[in-house]
Amino acid sequence: MQRQRQTILYLSIINILCGFILFSNVTKIITENPQNLLMYLLIIMINLFALIKYVDLPGEGLRISVSFEIIYAALIIFGTPAAVLMNFFSLLIFDLCDILKIFFSTDKNKIEKTKERLWGIFVNPAKGAISLFLCGYVYDAISHRSKLFTTPESFLAVILSIGVFAIFDPLLVFEYTALRTVRPKGREKNYTVIDVIQSANYRPLVFEYLISAFFALNAAVLYYINPFYTLLVIPQVVLTYLALKHYRMIYDIVVSMIDLLVQSTESYDYITGIHVAGVSELSKKMAQRLNIPYILARKIFRAAVVHDIGKIGIPDSILCKDGKLTDEEFQKMQSHTTHPIIKALAKLKFFEGIEAIVRGHHEKWNGKGYPDHLQGESIPLGARVVAIADVWHALVSKRQYKKPKTFALALEIMLEELRDKKSFDPKIFVIFLEVLSDTVDEIKSHCGLPIEAQTVENYKKILSDEIEELITDAKQYPEFNLAAVERLRELLKEAIEKAKQYNEEA
Repeated sequence: MQRQRQTILYLSIINILCGFILFSNVTKIITENPQNLLMYLLIIMINLFALIKYVDLPGEGLRISVSFEIIYAALIIFGTPAAVLMNFFSLLIFDLCDILKIFFSTDKNKIEKTKERLWGIFVNPAKGAISLFLCGYVYDAISHRSKLFTTPESFLAVILSIGVFAIFDPLLVFEYTALRTVRPKGREKNYTVIDVIQSANYRPLVFEYLISAFFALNAAVLYYINPFYTLLVIPQVVLTYLALKHYRMIYDIVVSMIDLLVQSTESYDYITGIHVAGVSELSKKMAQRLNIPYILARKIFRAAVVHDIGKIGIPDSILCKDGKLTDEEFQKMQSHTTHPIIKALAKLKFFEGIEAIVRGHHEKWNGKGYPDHLQGESIPLGARVVAIADVWHALVSKRQYKKPKTFALALEIMLEELRDKKSFDPKIFVIFLEVLSDTVDEIKSHCGLPIEAQTVENYKKILSDEIEELITDAKQYPEFNLAAVERLRELLKEAIEKAKQYNEEA
């Protein structure tokens, strides 16, 4: 409820600010340039088409298009007031069309998706107007609307104004996303300029903004010579759009390669494949709650996805053995953390920085792990995260040589390890328990309500096979056993209190 109030307050602030900007700009246009209204409508239509041809960016759910190239050119040619209005109405019309498209689709969850998308209509047009107004204000203040390329100030104005837009436009979106994301109390995320720059999506955004500057200057010069000459920049816009699509295609290919690696592990050993999926999902949620840089959180998730890839070098006789491993076999099993494929993967840009995490995910807090016998905080942070997820999922999952532990017994075993300061980083362990607790709370909120099968699968990845007992038939939108869920919740509440007590004693 508090997060919802904060979201409403945030939306109210940016929309009031947007309203003030729009009102002042409309007044200027009506009094100064009423003869250009038809041209403004034409640019809105062109910009709307550019918005429709967007490319989805991975990570924070952002979209990118060649819209900024058109709007920034309009800002230089027609001035900030006109550009702000054109951008606002283009985004507003686009969002309304997107909502109608979802509402009239055949999607089973179209009502929920429509409600969620309605929030966006109070974000996108407003953030677009505010960001472009700040961009235009900087441009006007520095250039004083001098002729292009005639003074150093005109170059500086372009660079700084685009820099302002490149910071504030994604920042306003990220802040809204943070408010809409439920996190544990005391770990609410507030985005900073550094977070924006470190975002996975910032590189293609910078690419588009730089291209936009070049395009806008070309368009402005051609417009001043002859308005019809601006048609000559159309090929440049098309090429930029194709470049963005190519970027997304490359990303999808890399993700497909990761899936292929995981599937190859799963086909080699089905239980290992299921384990990898569970550990990566849990590691991702833990990393998201650590308030660490986005780049590090991303490395932790990617390392978790391939943390057991070295097992492709372990013989079937060991990997699939029904029973406990001998000392010699266990020594061979330990080599999966140092397999050459890990170093080879780490050379790829996508997996940069994962080697230390994968190598160290079997290290223990007391220094009795392997392969390097690291101790305490000398163990890489990512390895400490993956280690906890790895042990949890190993305990609650079925293996060739054992049955899955119950939820309560698995918690008891891990708490004993924590109390004796053997295996886990105490601070990260509390985060781990909070993730489990949040997940159980999500399940409780679904009691008696429809739930998608995929959501159930995600719960099972994070919690345990025991969750299956709470689900009668995921495909038929089951009702959950409220008493059983409440019991899990109480167990976790007690576990969190014990973990914090052990931390204080340490």
